[in-house]
Amino acid sequence: MKKYLLCCFALLLANYYSTLFAYESSYEQIQWDKRDNDTFYCIDITDDKFQVNPWLQALFCGENLYRFSPKDYLNQMQRSNSLAAGTRFGWRVWSPSGYGGHGYEGIVAVQSCVGQPYLSSNILLQWGCRGNDSFYCIDILNTQGHFVKQAAMCGDGLHQFFPASLDLAAGDYRWKVWSNSGYGGWEQFEGQFTVTNPVITTPDIPEIPVTTPTAKYTCSGKTRCSQMTSCEEANFYLRNCPNTAIDGDNDGIPCEDEFCGH
Repeated sequence: MKKYLLCCFALLLANYYSTLFAYESSYEQIQWDKRDNDTFYCIDITDDKFQVNPWLQALFCGENLYRFSPKDYLNQMQRSNSLAAGTRFGWRVWSPSGYGGHGYEGIVAVQSCVGQPYLSSNILLQWGCRGNDSFYCIDILNTQGHFVKQAAMCGDGLHQFFPASLDLAAGDYRWKVWSNSGYGGWEQFEGQFTVTNPVITTPDIPEIPVTTPTAKYTCSGKTRCSQMTSCEEANFYLRNCPNTAIDGDNDGIPCEDEFCGH
């Protein structure tokens, strides 16, 4: 009976570990099952042919280590922006009982983050994501690094900026982005652009002789709507004659109750 209970317990424990640490191989999380009686694991990062990169060998080791997040690691190490979206790499786990193999290795790809690809032009400044940041500000500097417009624009999810939205004099400028986690410094978060103010020439327009029609109305001292005979006359007095009292609400429409409101 005792042996039976021990077997049942072992089976339940195996099911528990299998459920809790089910195999997963994704950019968000790498996860593997407990292997035999091992409690100590190490994870190596490899290329997509499972050749270990020496500087990523035994990246993490520890008791009861069953999971690892490439995304979190890259964000913490501030390397995510040096890896293009779609970059593939492999991973392998080893423990006292063996190295890699089915369920203990896989291939994952760097996901693209929310935002836009890097662009630094005279028309548009554009950048992607840094880590888990959600808030960005952009500063405009001159070529000597002095602020021209500090915090020219800030906002949640801000990933692009149009230089033309600022009233900048013609010349060369630099731009830098700062966010929750840092300021500029990365190639994809700063750049240069040039503002040009082209001289706009107006083409010569030939003069067209204007004939002035004989005026239908003249200012003859009328000042109130009761003295008008039509909406047309009221508009003439409102636009041409002094001291009128025919637009009480100053909306540009005279004598609305009498003529022009119907």
